[in-house]
Amino acid sequence: MNKTRVVWEAFKKWLVVAIVSFFLYYVSFYNLLNVQYYRGISDITALSLLFIAFIVYCYERIKWEERKEQFISRMEELGLSRKESEWILTFPKTFIHNLLQITAQRYYDSIVKEEKKKEEVIVVEPI
Repeated sequence: MNKTRVVWEAFKKWLVVAIVSFFLYYVSFYNLLNVQYYRGISDITALSLLFIAFIVYCYERIKWEERKEQFISRMEELGLSRKESEWILTFPKTFIHNLLQITAQRYYDSIVKEEKKKEEVIVVEPI
């Protein structure tokens, strides 16, 4: 896991959110509400909250990446490839649905084969 890459990706997403948040903050707080006093303190508070949100978001992303790597290593120990493990994480509902469908189809096929074998045994007459 490359923590620098994770932090950089988190920073890019946070930057977009921060710009949009500041735009909405200024439009709503200063233009719509027409607040003129304590302007510097409220700006510092808003920046502080956005910075705290960035730190928390980075922490959560790093923890998620660590859990993801642990899961992938466990799946590799069980015999799956890294690509298959990432696929499971990316599409868990689809994967589980397809796995259950395949398992049900195999079970159904095995039952049909057993029934056909029983019919063949019954139909065969001794000479």
